[in-house]
Amino acid sequence: MKNVIRIANPAAVMSGVLDLFCAQPFGSRSLLQRIFSLTLNDSIKDFQKSINSLASKVDDTVLSQKLKSFVDADESVKNEIREEAESEDMDILVTILRSDLLSPELNTEQVGKVFNGWVAWNNAVDNVDAEMQQGAQWFANMKQLLKLYTRQRDKAMMLSIVEEPTTLQLFRDLFTIFYEPLVRVYKSANVYSSITDFAVFADDAISVIESAQRQDASADPNQTVQAFIDLCARHEDNFYKFIHEVHIHDNGLFQSLMTWIEGILEFLRKGPKAGEGGRLDMNALFQGAVGVGQVDKDAALLEINALIKWQEDRKRWHLNKTRQKMAAEGTGAESIPGSATFKGSDFGLDEVCLHFLYLIY
Repeated sequence: MKNVIRIANPAAVMSGVLDLFCAQPFGSRSLLQRIFSLTLNDSIKDFQKSINSLASKVDDTVLSQKLKSFVDADESVKNEIREEAESEDMDILVTILRSDLLSPELNTEQVGKVFNGWVAWNNAVDNVDAEMQQGAQWFANMKQLLKLYTRQRDKAMMLSIVEEPTTLQLFRDLFTIFYEPLVRVYKSANVYSSITDFAVFADDAISVIESAQRQDASADPNQTVQAFIDLCARHEDNFYKFIHEVHIHDNGLFQSLMTWIEGILEFLRKGPKAGEGGRLDMNALFQGAVGVGQVDKDAALLEINALIKWQEDRKRWHLNKTRQKMAAEGTGAESIPGSATFKGSDFGLDEVCLHFLYLIY
């Protein structure tokens, strides 16, 4: 490959690489499609392992099957169930499980278990009863199971999209957009000289990965991470040498790319420049959107206040869990880590405030 790249026409080589990945001999799948399919199939299998683990915790095949039926149902059925949940102000999970549009049907005991779990879920923040916590945890497992089923279906849909011939043509068109800049770099940067460096890196990476796989769970995670850090360090000089070659022979392409990326980062950090209106004023944007009718003020404030309340409830829940843990360990509710000598009352502070400050810190 190194010798071919060295003497061949850059445009011909780039075209050959494109054909290598996108060609469909005798109508079979292309190499690019096979790569995406392999990756997506592995992801689907990983989701299935997580689904099996959660399904065992739920311990009810009928409920799991009903969630799967909702995920695989037509969009019209899903929308009808979502509208029903919204109109009755009920959790979508409860609406799914009690719906007659999906099979299998639930018996009275299962329906009661679902509603009890929903009640426990809604009162998990303020209620510390062990039975209620168990019901909330069961309902949380059900919600997570629904998410996993949905994500697995999304991966399956992506897999079917990759198999479409129009998707392959889209990849070709996207590659063509970057074709001319790549040929420019190819011509001027002596890319062929980096082929050997990349081959050495690939061999080294394979050996490190195989070593990590052999050790599996018995290895120290820190040592595994350090092995990959050392791998990158061993080939860092060759990588920077390649970047240097591209940079000095790119006729401004590399510099333009870096300027473009830096402009995006600068915008994210500081917002628009002074000549473009200065920093974004979210209050002014909100008032302007309300003024032209793009935003419903009441609905927006309702959602914002709900988010604020959720954050407050979450912090209160963490505070209660911390106080229970400290009480169980016999340290007392008034003791804060690092405050063995002083108390909050010595400074005119309530102990609850100190707990909040400790959690935030």
